[in-house]
Amino acid sequence: MRYEQKLTEGRLLRRYKRFFADIRLPDGREVVAHCPNTGAMTGCAEPGFAARISPASNPKRKLPWTLEQTRNHDGVWIGVHTGRVNTLVREALQRELWPALHGWQWLKNEPRHGSGRFDLLLGHASGQQMLVEIKSVTLAEDSIGLFPDTRSERAARHVLELAELQRQGSVQTALIFCVQRADVEQVRPAEQLDPDFAAALKQARQAGVELLAGGCELGAEAVNMVRSLPVLVDA
Repeated sequence: MRYEQKLTEGRLLRRYKRFFADIRLPDGREVVAHCPNTGAMTGCAEPGFAARISPASNPKRKLPWTLEQTRNHDGVWIGVHTGRVNTLVREALQRELWPALHGWQWLKNEPRHGSGRFDLLLGHASGQQMLVEIKSVTLAEDSIGLFPDTRSERAARHVLELAELQRQGSVQTALIFCVQRADVEQVRPAEQLDPDFAAALKQARQAGVELLAGGCELGAEAVNMVRSLPVLVDA
């Protein structure tokens, strides 16, 4: 996925009220950027981190910049824009990154099914359809990507919905973890932070939900999902 313009690098001063981030530019100016991530952003939003921001395509937008990436103290760039994950996964599907999804093609973004809304709808030549939920992974420890980075009842509910749909058999389901950092080799549920999500993920695996993950490489001009990663769920 290429950015419309090369990202501008600065320094993160603070992130506050979930949607705002103060950035100091190389020329000394301080700007307020939109923070498109409502999560805790544990480990990727500390004051002093390097940051990359993109200019808003709409000149009339209230905040003219968007926070895209931060760099932690280990020098790892982390993609914090959760709105990018659908595009990254769609591009990975086109490149057939996951053998389990060969033959599946994108049909629709944010489809409704019953009372729920999911991230992607895929179709197969056989006529089958698949609902896909995508989770953005930014937290990592010892090369292990962890999700979520704080307790999330909403995330656990989404996973349980996938498990129930899979058991019903009317539609196939998949959960894809989009890891927007290059130092991760596997993905696990963050059981110590959210035991309910970990339990829900176990139910999903037992029900037959496809659990997949992809790792990204990030630059100032583009970010791409380049490798499939294992999702490990304790029995």
